[in-house]
Amino acid sequence: MRKILVGLMGLGLLTWGAHARAVPLVGEWLLDEGSGQTAADTSGHGLDAQLGSSPAVDSSDPTWFTDGSVTGQHFQAGTYDEVPFDPLLEPLSVTLEVRARWNDPVNQPGSASYLAAKPGGLGPSYGLYTGAGSMARGIYFAIGYSSGGSTGFLAAGQGWLWDTAWHTFVGSWDASTSTARLWRDGQLLATRTAPVSIAYDGSPFRIGSFAKSTLFTFQGDIDFVRLYDRALAPDQLAAIPEPPAWALLAAGLVSLSVLRYRRQRAATRGPDTASRTRSEAR
Repeated sequence: MRKILVGLMGLGLLTWGAHARAVPLVGEWLLDEGSGQTAADTSGHGLDAQLGSSPAVDSSDPTWFTDGSVTGQHFQAGTYDEVPFDPLLEPLSVTLEVRARWNDPVNQPGSASYLAAKPGGLGPSYGLYTGAGSMARGIYFAIGYSSGGSTGFLAAGQGWLWDTAWHTFVGSWDASTSTARLWRDGQLLATRTAPVSIAYDGSPFRIGSFAKSTLFTFQGDIDFVRLYDRALAPDQLAAIPEPPAWALLAAGLVSLSVLRYRRQRAATRGPDTASRTRSEAR
């Protein structure tokens, strides 16, 4: 019976992996855990995010919250989630989707506060952020680019008074047309075009911030973050099918089984097994 269950779980993983390859979803962080030091990637690519600067609890961890039907994370100065570098995080075309709210009815977000971003050499390789300077009340999507030996920063956005409601922001870069676009709640806010390409430098991906600095942290709540490897509009995002629930369950059971196996093996072998094996080999 156990072998049958393992086989079924393996089939679930294969199905889930095939689904992940069939759709343009690179990473999906639903932030539904409610506790712990990991924000799981449910895209099937294994790009889990770590809260803060270390596996242990520290001052750079965002705070988990549940508000009605929404579970997410609250970010404030210097807090962030970090996804280790993976080549999947550096596509030619990209779409970044974030559902967030600014929960301070009096004060506005600070300038250049990043909801999510992939850092680059000059600035973000791509990212969603609140505007800088006199446009601090706006929302923007930007890419860092290289062209003809020069580098720059291309942003598409619009000034907008933040309220305390949830909003879904989508920023995309279409490499085939060299066009950046930004939507809020399905409404196209801005478009920018320039003959450039995204500049990457192998940095990790961050949620709630651009860098490990209090200067770039979004001070508000985030419900989820999704990343895609092509330029998509909100209506195209809505048409992407959800993975089958049984495949997700199977993937979770396999992960749990592997964890239990490792713990049992460690307990059985004992702390001196590895050293004894090396001594016997000599």
